[in-house]
Amino acid sequence: MPHSQLAQTDELKRSIRVKILFILSLALSPILLIALVQTLFDTNNAKKARISELVTISDRATDSVEQAIKQAESLLLVFQPEIEKNQCEKTFEKVIIGTSLVSNVVQFDADGKALCNARGKPGFEVYDTNWIDEVQHNSGVLRTEAFWGSESKDWLFSILLASRDEENNFIGASTFGLNTTAIVNLIENTSLPKDTDIGVFDNNGQIFGSTRFKEIREEWQEAIDETEAQSLLFKDDTFIEGLDIVVTKLGGQNLYAIISAPSPGLLSQFTLRPAAIIGIPLMAFSLTLLVTWLALDRILLRWLTRLRALALAYGRGAYDMEATRFEQAPSELEDLAISMEAMARKISVRDESLKQAIETRDAAVKEIHHRVKNNLQIVTSYLNLQSRQVKENSAKEALKAARHRIDALSIVHQTLYQNERLSDVDLHPFLTGLISHLQEALGANTANVTITSDIDSFTRNSDDAIPLALLIVEAITNSMKYAFDSKGGKIHIALKHIGKTGLTLQIEDNGIGSEIDKNTTPSGTGLGQKLMLAFARQMGGSFEEEATKDGFLVRVTVQDQDSSKI
Repeated sequence: MPHSQLAQTDELKRSIRVKILFILSLALSPILLIALVQTLFDTNNAKKARISELVTISDRATDSVEQAIKQAESLLLVFQPEIEKNQCEKTFEKVIIGTSLVSNVVQFDADGKALCNARGKPGFEVYDTNWIDEVQHNSGVLRTEAFWGSESKDWLFSILLASRDEENNFIGASTFGLNTTAIVNLIENTSLPKDTDIGVFDNNGQIFGSTRFKEIREEWQEAIDETEAQSLLFKDDTFIEGLDIVVTKLGGQNLYAIISAPSPGLLSQFTLRPAAIIGIPLMAFSLTLLVTWLALDRILLRWLTRLRALALAYGRGAYDMEATRFEQAPSELEDLAISMEAMARKISVRDESLKQAIETRDAAVKEIHHRVKNNLQIVTSYLNLQSRQVKENSAKEALKAARHRIDALSIVHQTLYQNERLSDVDLHPFLTGLISHLQEALGANTANVTITSDIDSFTRNSDDAIPLALLIVEAITNSMKYAFDSKGGKIHIALKHIGKTGLTLQIEDNGIGSEIDKNTTPSGTGLGQKLMLAFARQMGGSFEEEATKDGFLVRVTVQDQDSSKI
C-alpha cells in the first residue's frame, strides 16, 4: 500500500469523528444484539408456524386417505381367514362394499406364488419377492412401494399380512391391492386453499396426485427419513413464485405426503415481524450514527478545520490574521480561537525581537570573521617582510609554509562571513567557494593544475565546517606543493553524505605520489599530516592516506555523528 494511503488510513483511525462513532456503536451494540437474537427466535417460530400451517392443510387433506388405508388394513385382518382358504373373489366382493381403495385380493404362498386372485387367474409371482421375506419377519401389516398392476392396469400399493399355521409356521401372505387413483380422488375431494398442491409418494419417489411435481428430490426424502420429526419444511426457487414445501410421513411406513404452496413473500407475517424486530433497531442505530456524524461536523469539526487553518497561517508567520467567523461556534472553541489570536500577537512581537537580535548577532559575527581575515592578512604581510631578511633556505621555506596556512585560514574566514547562515553552513556552496578561492590563491591555473569537486548539498554547524575546510585547504596545499611537476595535473575533492549524520571526504591527485610508504601510519612527522589528523579528530572522524597507482589519496570518514554536530 502506498505511503500516502497508509497515512490517510492512520489519520482516519485517529479521527475524533471515527472514535466517537465507534464508542457510540459499542454503546448501542447490545440493543442490536438483543434484536438479532429475538429475530432468530422469531424466524424459527415463523418457520414452525409455516410448517404448522401447511401440515394442518395436509392433515385435513390426507386424513381421509389415512383413515381409508387403516380401514383397509383392518379389513385385511378381519378377512384374512377367508383369504387363506383361497376365497379371494368372495372376500373382494365383501371388502369393496366398505372401501373403494381395495382393487384386488390375493393370497400368496411362502414362495410368493399366487394361490388365489380376485381379479384374474392365480399362479403369478409376487411383484417383489423381498416383500415375502419382509412380511415373514413383520408382526403387523406391511406396506409396499408403488408398482404397476398387470391385472388392474393401474399403479397400486399393496398391504400384506403374514399367514401362519397352527404351529406358527409361515405359510404365505394375505394381500390387498390399494388403487392409487382412489387415493388421489380422496385428496381431490378435500377443499384445499388456493394454489395449494398435495401429492402422495412412496419411498422410491413415485408420486401420485400432485399437479406440480412429477418427481421427488432425493435430498427431501433422505432428510425426512433421517429425522425423527414428522414433517420438514423445504424451499424451492425453481418455480417463478417460489414454493414452501412440507414433506410429512403418512401413517406408518413407505408412504409420504408432499404439500406445496407459493411462498408468502416479503409482505407476509412470516417475514415482516422478524424483519421489523431487527429492522427497527437497525434503522434507529443507523439514524443515530448519521445524526451524530452530521452533528459532529456542524458543532465541532468544521470549527476545528477553521482553527487548523488559523494555526497553519500562524505557523507560516501570518501573525496578523484575525480569528473571525467564530461567533456561532461553541463558546469553548470561540475562546480557543481568541486565545490563539492573542498568542499569535505575542509571538509576533517576540519573533520580531528575536529577528533583530539574530541580525545584530550575525552582523557582529560577520564583522569578527572580517576582522580576523584582515588580521591574518596583516600577519601574512609580517611574514613576507620577515622572509626577505632571512638568509637560510630552510627558514624561508618554513615561513613560506606558515604564510600559506595563514592565507588558507584567511580564506576560510572570508568564505564564512560571506555565507548567509553562520550557525549552520550549507557545505556545497561553502566548500565550492573555498575551492574557487584556493585555486586562485595557490596559482593552480598558472601551474596547469585542474581542481574539480563533487560535493553533496547538506548542512553542518560551523564547529564542523571550519576543521573540514581547513583539512581540505591543507590537503590541496600539500598536493600543489609536492605532487606535481611542470606538466601539472588534477586534484579531485569528493564529499558524500552518509545516512543522517555521517560523511566521507576524499581528496585525490594524480601527481607523482608521496614519498611516504603506503603502510606509514598517520602519526608521521610531517606538519601537514599532523594538522589533517587533528582536524579529522576534531570532527570525530577517522583519517587515512595512501599512495595509489595514479597519485595520492586522503580519506576522512565521520560516522554516528552526535545530533549537535548536524
